[in-house]
Amino acid sequence: MGIFDAIAMAANGFRVVPTGPQGALDAALRLPPVGSSGSSAPLQPAAPAPALVPAPAPALVIVRSLSGSLRAQSDDIAARQGAAVVRDAYLKEIGQLFEASEGSPDLVSSFDAFVRSWQTLADNPDDPAGRQAVIGSGDRLAGTVRRLSQGVEKVAERLGSDVSAGVSELNQTLTDIHRENRGIVSQAALDRPTGEAEARRESLVARVVELTGASVFARENKGIALFTPGGQPLLDQRPTSFTTDAATPSGANSPVRAEGNITNGRLGALLNLAAGGSQRPDPLRSNPDPGSEVVRKLRSQLDAVATTMLGRSRPTQPTAFADAYDPVLPTANDQLANGFFVGSGRLT
Repeated sequence: MGIFDAIAMAANGFRVVPTGPQGALDAALRLPPVGSSGSSAPLQPAAPAPALVPAPAPALVIVRSLSGSLRAQSDDIAARQGAAVVRDAYLKEIGQLFEASEGSPDLVSSFDAFVRSWQTLADNPDDPAGRQAVIGSGDRLAGTVRRLSQGVEKVAERLGSDVSAGVSELNQTLTDIHRENRGIVSQAALDRPTGEAEARRESLVARVVELTGASVFARENKGIALFTPGGQPLLDQRPTSFTTDAATPSGANSPVRAEGNITNGRLGALLNLAAGGSQRPDPLRSNPDPGSEVVRKLRSQLDAVATTMLGRSRPTQPTAFADAYDPVLPTANDQLANGFFVGSGRLT
């Protein structure tokens, strides 16, 4: 197979991100899995969270007046809203990253231009301008892959920081609720008023609900217990201390991993976005949910693009670009004998 056949085969089987923030991840994450990173799933962006996005606290009087199923519905809405703000912001940022901007072509345009330059050169192989066009389009394609890869790593770093901050906020708030709980129970046992302490506690509980989607359970002694929708205790007798793969809070006493245990609310959305099943000793297939494992999926797809340029042929697969280019002997001293693309992966 010749060089033109190889690039044509690659182009025919290649699908990457379309332009526009709404479609940026629609098709970007549908390429086959690369190596052990697991299979890719569609990711449809909605909306960046440059930082952990705070949501306004519910009105204290309204929340305290709710109980039973009405309270549960109100809390569920608050948790869903917190999650949506974070998730939509990050996905919008990723969509904008993959969108063409002035001086920065999108990935689809870069790859298509590279394919067209080879098609043009195939019609007139001795044309110096055609040769230069191939080199220029190849350089732009490689630069686009590097730029997007670096952008994804910045998103990953910010996600890690936001997850760490969210877990720290949760741990501190649970500790504060526990302190108020003890005071309320003690005062109630002495038949003293507890209204002010309950108001402070309710404000703290609203924060945990927005963070985790927690369910609130009242105790007969005027204390409360908090559990995640999945049954993980947050506060029952004493507060649970959480840790995260992003960072371990200092002084954590027998901490519980937040990953896998907190899946709702604002913090749950951040943990889902940052999750990566390919990092496990027994790698898992990627979660098809568009708000889950976004960094893993983007890395996998950019790896696929880099492999298209740098990889070698595999059994039963079409000839790789490098394997079609390198064996052709140069006919002049100024011709590159091999290594049209060089590097070790998407970042290089």
